[in-house]
Amino acid sequence: ESFSIMKDATATALYGARGANGVIYVTTKRGQEGPAKIFARVETSISSPTSTVELADPVTYMKSYNEAISTRDPLGELMYSYDKIEQTGKPGANRLIYPANDWYDMLFKNFSTAYRANVSARGGGKVATYYVTGGFTEDTGILKVDKRNSFNNNIDQKTYTLRSNVDINITPTTKLAVRLTGNFTDYTGPLNGGDAVYKQVVHSDPVLFPAYYPADDDHVGIQHIMFGNYDDGSYSNPYADLVRGYKDTQRSQMIAAVELNQDLDFITKGLHFMTLFNLTRLSSIIRLTDTTPTPESTTCRGSMTTVPTTCHIPRATRPSPTRCIPRAASTGRASSGAAMSQAFWY
Repeated sequence: ESFSIMKDATATALYGARGANGVIYVTTKRGQEGPAKIFARVETSISSPTSTVELADPVTYMKSYNEAISTRDPLGELMYSYDKIEQTGKPGANRLIYPANDWYDMLFKNFSTAYRANVSARGGGKVATYYVTGGFTEDTGILKVDKRNSFNNNIDQKTYTLRSNVDINITPTTKLAVRLTGNFTDYTGPLNGGDAVYKQVVHSDPVLFPAYYPADDDHVGIQHIMFGNYDDGSYSNPYADLVRGYKDTQRSQMIAAVELNQDLDFITKGLHFMTLFNLTRLSSIIRLTDTTPTPESTTCRGSMTTVPTTCHIPRATRPSPTRCIPRAASTGRASSGAAMSQAFWY
């Protein structure tokens, strides 16, 4: 309802050492004597990045990479052959053999949406007044969701707030105030957070391997997504890391405060007594769900790997595409017997 800023001697006099850096005093809305008044508000907003980093196209990336190698070692072996650079630049090139990934466009949308709703009621009589309010806020992220997944790993945060202020006139000189506040947050998002996804997009190679391989006639029965990788399978694949799991966080905070004010004018005019009892309860639950199958030997054409759902391209055979055929072929939130779920309470 109102706020004031106290600093220097005023804050120190009221709050001691805790007010040495100043105090912001906030007065929340309270009930008013009279009939009940109900207020409601609903709004929607759209947000988008004010600016984005412009990344080099695949051909420029490969040429710059080779140039960096030649600058440091004129006799050094170039990472990308001239044939690969030329074929990658052709619009109709086979993208399984000559990948050209735009990781940012693949994983990010241009905007996100947010929803907010609030309703409150205020009223009361001579004995007691009340103010009750409830709010809901939902903020979504800008990550794209692959419809082949059985879960939504885009950022989705829902916040519920409840507040109740009740003032009771026990006697003409004694007043009791009860304040109840509740904040509840449900968050769903990528395992490592949205900032980690962006860092991977910026630092991942766009031309070594495709994000995933489509199912062909030889792999019709495979239900999981065949992610791409290179050499020993240790390269970063932002798409694979994004869709492999999700994180759920639930946070609850309850605050209860009881304030008793006693007017002592009968002793000395202007004298009064106030006591406050405050109780805060905070709980948080974090669940991490990783749908990657349990590691076991996985057969690829011409090589063996222990990365269960990643297909890598050996250096000796590049740039011929290969396939991975994991023995554990079931993934997903509900169907994967190898999915991990961990919970932490604190």
